[in-house]
Amino acid sequence: MLVIYQKNLIVILNKMTPAQLKYVRRLMQREGISFMESEYALQFSQGRTTQLENLFYHETQELIGTLVEPSSKSKMQRKILSMAHEMRWELPNGKVDMQRLNNWCVKHTPYHKPFNALTEAELPKVVSIYQKIYDAFLKGL
Repeated sequence: MLVIYQKNLIVILNKMTPAQLKYVRRLMQREGISFMESEYALQFSQGRTTQLENLFYHETQELIGTLVEPSSKSKMQRKILSMAHEMRWELPNGKVDMQRLNNWCVKHTPYHKPFNALTEAELPKVVSIYQKIYDAFLKGL
């Protein structure tokens, strides 16, 4: 539990419960994305943590909502992350190298934003651009 004191306001943020953690992991396994736990933790905590169990209750609820009913933004992000894995844009622990992906997004997309800052309207263009790089990668194999 985290207590934040602001002008005449006390905000209490509860962390994810063990039951929620189990449920989230089961949903991620069902979707075939259990290898992306840290990426999702980063995304839903706005870069605060890479551990699912450190998500706050409201962040957990958002994540569960996305996994139960994935938005088109989430689907496009997953597609890019999946291609990044296949192209071996990974850290030694097997996670996507988000720094590399962010640098690529800033340098090679018309929006010049990090990956998680891209909006749902911008992602189709980024997916198309990344798909071309992925296709070139596959041709080089």
